[in-house]
Amino acid sequence: MIHDILFFWVTVSILLGITITIIVLPLIRRWKTPSKIFNIRRIHNFSVYRDQLLEIERDFENGMLTAEHTESRRTEIQRRMLQAASAFAGHAGLKERNDTLNTKVIQSLLMSLVIAVGAVGLYLNRGAPGLPDRPAATELSTMVQKNAERLSDELAQYMEENPDKVEGWMLLARFQRQLGVYAGAARSLHMAIKQGVEDTDTLASYGEMLVADRGGQVTSEACTVFRLAHHHNNANAANDDPRAAFYIGLAAFQEEDSRCAISIWRGLEMHAPPGVPWLDMLRTHIESVTAQEKLTDLIPQQLWNDPLCGTCATGSDSPRNGSLGTGIDERANGAEELH
Repeated sequence: MIHDILFFWVTVSILLGITITIIVLPLIRRWKTPSKIFNIRRIHNFSVYRDQLLEIERDFENGMLTAEHTESRRTEIQRRMLQAASAFAGHAGLKERNDTLNTKVIQSLLMSLVIAVGAVGLYLNRGAPGLPDRPAATELSTMVQKNAERLSDELAQYMEENPDKVEGWMLLARFQRQLGVYAGAARSLHMAIKQGVEDTDTLASYGEMLVADRGGQVTSEACTVFRLAHHHNNANAANDDPRAAFYIGLAAFQEEDSRCAISIWRGLEMHAPPGVPWLDMLRTHIESVTAQEKLTDLIPQQLWNDPLCGTCATGSDSPRNGSLGTGIDERANGAEELH
């Protein structure tokens, strides 16, 4: 902040200096006269005229010039000497005028200073030097947001006309997720799954968007998706994408089965590769729920040898059972209308 203020005032000082220079410099140039050069030329001219007069007298004495020619040339040289003397007198008057001009230059300088001080004072009194500026990053972020929304709308319209383009649905889902249109992202992933995409990452992402659309609540439809993701490719799906097991544990916690949730999450922690970015978040959940429920001596849930605990994992709770894609089209259409 201090550096910004210092930079501002340095910039103001430079601009004021440039303004004063532009105003005063033409006057200073008029003020400067070549007095020394004028004096040198005056002395030189008088020396030349004097030599010419002496030369005319010698020529007359030697009989080279008549009296009439001598008088004519003498008169011409004397006339030139009178002109030079008049010019010198004019130069003296010019110096007096320069003295007056010098006073005007000082007045111009004082006027420029008054203008500069008045402008700064007016700004400090009426302006807002402490008002924070609008960051360029915010402007850029807004512009990027609008462009992303426009591209998302155009791509959504294209996909409605070409629903068999799997790559288009996946790209649209990424756009909608970044824009926070979770219902739309879930619908796009659902359309991709209907076209035959059944990898663990897509299934887990679909379930995650269903949860995000419900404000973090793991619904029966999301449970169906997470079960498919967890059991995909038989035993090792939970290792490939841990989101399925995490959200199944979250569903258990939301059903007030905290022991099951902690058991699943500890098993996920035990089998997590070292240094994965989601491990700190998982441990935060474990510590929070453990401290809240005062749970100890829990055995980590085996993620692939045994079925996971909880009704979300087994599908035994009928209110949570649901078919894949139930209700997502209606929620996605509503989100697009709001968007």
